[in-house]
Amino acid sequence: MYLVVNEDDEAHITDGLNEALRQITHPMGSGCSDNSFIIDYSLAGQIQPIAPWIEESINNGTYKESSAQPQTAFYAVVIEQDVSAFTLGPFSTAEERDEAAKSHRAEFGTDDGIHTLDVHPDGTVDVGDYSGADLEDTDPLLESLHAAFHMGETPISRLAGDKHFTIDKQVNEVRLTFEKLCRLEAHLGEPLLVLTDEPFQLLVPVSSMRARIETSAWKEDVAQGLTEDGFHQWRESALMKLPLARDLYSKDPVLLSSEEQRADGAKAKAESSQANGDGGEQELVESELVMSLRETFLNGDFPICQFPGSQYFTYQFAGDEIVVGVENIAEWEEAFGERFVLMVDKTYMPSLVPESVARANVPRDLYDEAVQNGYKGEFEAWRENRVLSMQGAADAISNAMKG
Repeated sequence: MYLVVNEDDEAHITDGLNEALRQITHPMGSGCSDNSFIIDYSLAGQIQPIAPWIEESINNGTYKESSAQPQTAFYAVVIEQDVSAFTLGPFSTAEERDEAAKSHRAEFGTDDGIHTLDVHPDGTVDVGDYSGADLEDTDPLLESLHAAFHMGETPISRLAGDKHFTIDKQVNEVRLTFEKLCRLEAHLGEPLLVLTDEPFQLLVPVSSMRARIETSAWKEDVAQGLTEDGFHQWRESALMKLPLARDLYSKDPVLLSSEEQRADGAKAKAESSQANGDGGEQELVESELVMSLRETFLNGDFPICQFPGSQYFTYQFAGDEIVVGVENIAEWEEAFGERFVLMVDKTYMPSLVPESVARANVPRDLYDEAVQNGYKGEFEAWRENRVLSMQGAADAISNAMKG
């Protein structure tokens, strides 16, 4: 029972409540009402000041019944760099809390994990998760694509010989520009893969493609001695061999830009760099390095490692050992179109990998353990939050050099 009283002195409040409540309490509980169903009572002593706006509404006569009663408090719990936790809030509505979480994500990026925390008046607490899409600004087109993928549809395709991928909108077709592709992947929280299904090329999210792969192909590879992996590991390897949509766009100027001038400008910039004699060759080396990295990741290896006793992350390229710096990470993130994170592999070796690689290598048994400890969400959402909470590669490099 919550009571709103017109008194500031705690002793007066206690005496006044006792006097009033004894009038409706059975004599067995030291009361005065013989027929009362209230046998006894006690005052918890949790006297709290009311909110200023409640007091103002009482003073001006606009107070409405139950306005002052305790309500659920909504918080966002931020796990900063997957290390230290703090809360945003309390907020009076879940919508206000969600907007604060979106603002935090927009300002600080994906290095911090963000979760929901609802504290109810009876003291019970509910904790939940945000998916990557929950913290993105909503867009009707992105929402419709998300729903279509969820239903197993393939709304983005191009016919053999066509230059552009288009989004099937029943009446009108919308061209999928590189900008729309990036926004869609951010909304989905995962990259798109290229699936060839003659005479079409389809763009499909990793999770949708994973659901398409059946055990029959794996059993055939096992029978032919082509793999000794279990189905889940074999499937992840098969997924990583499929081309990424971003790679397809980056290699095709017509896809990359909706304006021919942009491709011409990039070409002119490269020619100018070569003419100056200080940039063309370096651009070629960097391109080869990125291609080498991509191939190594596709082969299931983790090439950027911090060996025991070392303060540096290194990568073997063309016979040389490259010490990886923050500037390398910035370049590779731009080339791969995704964040690089710190991942500890099965041998406990710290490695720097793209988010998609980290996502593919999150152990299922950790999810099973989380479920045993009370987690009630789906594996995909749990894994996505785990990847989002991984430390960024640039921060991992800086911390390693400090330590």
